[in-house]
Amino acid sequence: MPSTLQSAFLLQTPASHSTFAATDPGVYNYFPTLIAYLKQYPNYEANFAFIVRTKEAITVLKWFVLCALEKDCMGPPGAQLSCSFSNDRFKQYAKCHRYDQSVINLLLANMYGYNPKNYVSRFGQQGVEIKRFDERSLTAKDFECN
Repeated sequence: MPSTLQSAFLLQTPASHSTFAATDPGVYNYFPTLIAYLKQYPNYEANFAFIVRTKEAITVLKWFVLCALEKDCMGPPGAQLSCSFSNDRFKQYAKCHRYDQSVINLLLANMYGYNPKNYVSRFGQQGVEIKRFDERSLTAKDFECN
């Protein structure tokens, strides 16, 4: 585990389920994991991350890229995005996989002792607002710098 308490790779917004619930078991063939700990904390959305170029962040990204390049690591055979959650969205596997989101949560949990306080922004949902909309409404003007 890195010597700093707060990671240089910070996720922001929690999902309503654990990493365990939305990670295909095939991923565990690539990363030794204490599954009991994955059942205790939320999975964090991977759509927005704050990353500072440090040795630790580069290590996380290295393993992330290596997993992406390995045929069955990030996308195990039979993995599917659609979940079938039970009443317990933390301790029961929902027969789904969040691909890159599952892997980045797994890597950060493993690296930082399964304690999300070490790799989740303290700003949480108040610090980031993500608005989803139909991308067909975007024009070149939306990407101009002001």
